[in-house]
Amino acid sequence: MFNGKFCKATFPDLAFKYLFVKFNEDWEKEIGWTLFLPLATDDKYRFKTLHCLTQQEEISDYEDQILSMTKIIIDSLNEKELFYHIKFSSESVKSRMLDLKIKDKEIRGGITKFELFLLSEDKELSDSIKFLRNLQELRSTTVAHRKSERKTNKCYEYFKVPQRTEQEILEDIFIKASEMLNSLRIFL
Repeated sequence: MFNGKFCKATFPDLAFKYLFVKFNEDWEKEIGWTLFLPLATDDKYRFKTLHCLTQQEEISDYEDQILSMTKIIIDSLNEKELFYHIKFSSESVKSRMLDLKIKDKEIRGGITKFELFLLSEDKELSDSIKFLRNLQELRSTTVAHRKSERKTNKCYEYFKVPQRTEQEILEDIFIKASEMLNSLRIFL
């Protein structure tokens, strides 16, 4: 900082933010469309204020960061392009649609469209899909709906919610999101 040198982004939040911007630019340049749509003007602050927690017991900040991550990487999935590029003749896609009980290309949800797109490209990134589904469920059980006393959700097991602090969980979310972006580089 004092010498005017750039620092290496090693904190999980900084690493994710750098990777996210670079990945989306590279994807658009190589594939011709963005995988993640730009945030609406009123949501741009979500990306700017994305950060690891500095205190362990700030539940509102923790929940706000989870909401931001879901808006940035799940709600911003380019569903229109994903759907357009799904190869419905692919046996992998047909099989998965049967598993999910999806009929006649009536696909709902960005994660499912993303999964079918990956399968149609013969890329199985089940860890990435599992991460996205668990993050979405974590948002639903912490931010989007009333909290319940029941703490046995799959996402709680996945993120080890009872055993870890909010700070550790959020850092894990940033790390897993970065891993997902790195694994998607197979397209580039």
